[in-house]
Amino acid sequence: MTARRAAIRAEAWRQGLSPLEPGVPVASVAQTLGRPRRNVKAGVVFGDIASATSDATELIGRMARGDRSGLEGLYERYAQLVFNLVVRIVGNRPDAEEVLQEVFLQAWRGASHYDPSRGTPEAWLIMMARSRSIDLLRAARRELARPEAEPMPEVPDQML
Repeated sequence: MTARRAAIRAEAWRQGLSPLEPGVPVASVAQTLGRPRRNVKAGVVFGDIASATSDATELIGRMARGDRSGLEGLYERYAQLVFNLVVRIVGNRPDAEEVLQEVFLQAWRGASHYDPSRGTPEAWLIMMARSRSIDLLRAARRELARPEAEPMPEVPDQML
């Protein structure tokens, strides 16, 4: 995002307008999203963010106990968010699908290490997705930089 676009979005928020839908008040966007109008303050849309976060934290807790329904719920809730980020980073769907699978596998295996005091479940998943995506790009870059192996010279029969 350019600095100019960021400044325009920031000014829209200050004026109570949505940067997502230019010229539309944030309160209208909040109602469209199903969030109560009373939670709109100073251009920031608050909703049931706390309850959504606690629900996701509960899903991660279930995953830590080995309950697959926790993984299913977390995947259902966040797969599209993670996938969209990964596609933007890696640039193609097949690699993005592979990274998405790795992220949720990592989440399943590391659910017991999740610490809610360090960030939201969304941030936790996004961080893993970003890291896995960058790892994939670096591996691809190393693969391209690796020189082709030259064929071994033939050894004369006399030396054998």
